[in-house]
Amino acid sequence: MNYQLFHDMIKKIDGILHVKIQFDEETIKEIHIVAGNNRSAKQIVRDIESTLLAVFDYEIDRKIISIAQIDTEIVKPIKRIKYEGLSIGNEGNELQCQVKLEHEGEIHSCIKQCIKTTRNRYNIIARTTIGAIEEITKGKYIFDVQDTFVIDSKEISFACVIVNMIEKGKEDHLIGTALIRDDINEAMARATLDVVNRKLTDY
Repeated sequence: MNYQLFHDMIKKIDGILHVKIQFDEETIKEIHIVAGNNRSAKQIVRDIESTLLAVFDYEIDRKIISIAQIDTEIVKPIKRIKYEGLSIGNEGNELQCQVKLEHEGEIHSCIKQCIKTTRNRYNIIARTTIGAIEEITKGKYIFDVQDTFVIDSKEISFACVIVNMIEKGKEDHLIGTALIRDDINEAMARATLDVVNRKLTDY
């Protein structure tokens, strides 16, 4: 049996960096894998089982597969984050904003305050949305709102947000947009969320 073909096929599976197969003349004894951290070990094991069965009609015991995962530069996708709601009010000279987001069946929210100005209203919505996102991503990524503005194009208006994202010391400049329908505040939150969903999520 040509186990080199097994090796070459396993190496093509997403996330696998190195493969070593220990075998005798008849059977595979052990499979050792070095993989990145963009996929779970269980997913990789299932893919190895399915690949060997589908391509070579070879059924393998998953217990002989060992996987070591190392940190890579690959951004691990998260499930899509959904907008759930926003409230914004003022008390004296202060604005208070709360944004709620849904992720994998759980509601995450953030509340922030700022001095009441028209310019700050857009910024506080974006920063509060980012705060809820950072709760979901558990601080793995650092975000900073660089700018918020509105673009008018004929009869259509868009909310736009520019966000800086820092991961592992590397900075990336991102822009998100959302069509303004009835509520410009909601559009600004959705534009902020658009930045992260396009960059980090697995649709």
